[in-house]
Amino acid sequence: MANIYCCICGKQLKKIAVNKFLIKGREFVCFDCVKKAGHNPFTWAGNLQTTSDDIRAEITMNERGDGTAPKEKQLHGYVPPVSSHFEKTSTSYDVGNAESATSSQIVTSIPHKIEVPKAVQKYLQIDCRNLWYVTPKLFKEPVKHHIEDIISFELLEDGNTVIKGGLGGAVAGGLLFGGVGAVVGSAASKRKVHETCRSLRIKITVCDVKHPTEYIDLLTMGSIDKSSWSYRNLMQRAQEIISTLQVLQDAANKEKKRTVQYAPVQNMSAADEIMKFKKLLDNGIITREEFEEQKRKLLK
Repeated sequence: MANIYCCICGKQLKKIAVNKFLIKGREFVCFDCVKKAGHNPFTWAGNLQTTSDDIRAEITMNERGDGTAPKEKQLHGYVPPVSSHFEKTSTSYDVGNAESATSSQIVTSIPHKIEVPKAVQKYLQIDCRNLWYVTPKLFKEPVKHHIEDIISFELLEDGNTVIKGGLGGAVAGGLLFGGVGAVVGSAASKRKVHETCRSLRIKITVCDVKHPTEYIDLLTMGSIDKSSWSYRNLMQRAQEIISTLQVLQDAANKEKKRTVQYAPVQNMSAADEIMKFKKLLDNGIITREEFEEQKRKLLK
């Protein structure tokens, strides 16, 4: 059997010992490089969806300390920032006009890498470019989405909506107990009738025609007593996932508002330029054709 080496640092790895991860592309990476990339080797679950280029990009960003990679170390597969603080990525949906395109570019430019709580990483992952995806089972290839693609999300218990969040408002429909702990939703009053839970999942509606819905399954087989510790633990996980989704959407909304604030300034600048050319036209310095040509360029 051929020797095994870390695809990042080149260190030889023991064939039997558990000191390495198999990543996408059937390459291996050592524990030290996993740590440098910002992952905990004992809890990291996204190895099969991560490439060696992703690992290198994460290490570079962590070494730099500001979430961006230096120009001399830009790597294949890593989207370089458009400035010293922001990344630019494309969206998964078709943008119909220039105004939407500008807004979309800024929205995806989150100024830092968003970290997912360790307890949530089993269900939800975010890569080095702030693309999120549901943690797949076995070798299933995940579908990655941009943060601003999240339209809404809801916790479904036995097919009924317990708590819901999304565009236009904060999470609603549930109550919290135990600090920031588990959710006791609007279905709590039904416990006198339904003492067990047979299905618990989170539905995420996404602005993506090909993949409009993502599901995070917390309980799909058997049933569980609603008064048990196991049920409370599942609801705790559900609350943490819902909170993480809300954080992702809030981050996108802040960038969108930031874009709207700068838009009027750009429009005023174009309007001022048009007025200058209008005065030149009125004074006979330029022709009507020249004025219309300059106006057309400014309004693009």
